[in-house]
Amino acid sequence: MDEFRAGASIPIRPSRLYVVRSGAVKVDWNDAGNKNSIIDLCFPGQLFALESMADFELVHREFKASIAMTSVCSVACNIKGKSQASKALCRRYSAALATRILPTYELTRVIQSGAQARVAFYIMKIIHAQATANSPEHRILPNVPRSDIAGYLRLRLETVSRVFSAFRKQGWIRGPVHRMDVVDPEAIEALVNP
Repeated sequence: MDEFRAGASIPIRPSRLYVVRSGAVKVDWNDAGNKNSIIDLCFPGQLFALESMADFELVHREFKASIAMTSVCSVACNIKGKSQASKALCRRYSAALATRILPTYELTRVIQSGAQARVAFYIMKIIHAQATANSPEHRILPNVPRSDIAGYLRLRLETVSRVFSAFRKQGWIRGPVHRMDVVDPEAIEALVNP
């Protein structure tokens, strides 16, 4: 297990399986013009950098800690040949890799929506990731910097703050910025899937 400070790059080595233990990992994409975009946020229990197991070169992609003291576990895992890995492991890996592709398509769809739908999408992403960690009545959001949330959702920082304020006024969330409690996930989910 390795710990990283907020903003620190997480080195990815070939043929290793990576999982977020605590905190959050952001996936940065650097395009040909050297413009940086956050394309995913991963939370405790989620796998990331699955491409490293297939020896894909992680060109233009960087993994960074989003929250101070983000913990990441990794284990050597070789799935290159059928003789080296079981078929069950290969099926699980393929399924996990497929599910990691879906958030990119979902994000592309959601970015075409309004600001409230985008922030609701972000909140529901965390709730689904933490489904077993918290009680059904209360869900505490991790203290991801608003700049990372804004970058991920392609919104301005001020817009993210306004949407959180609107959700507070509706009674859907409560608490300070660093410890937001989602008290009405159904109302928030309705914004994502009207």
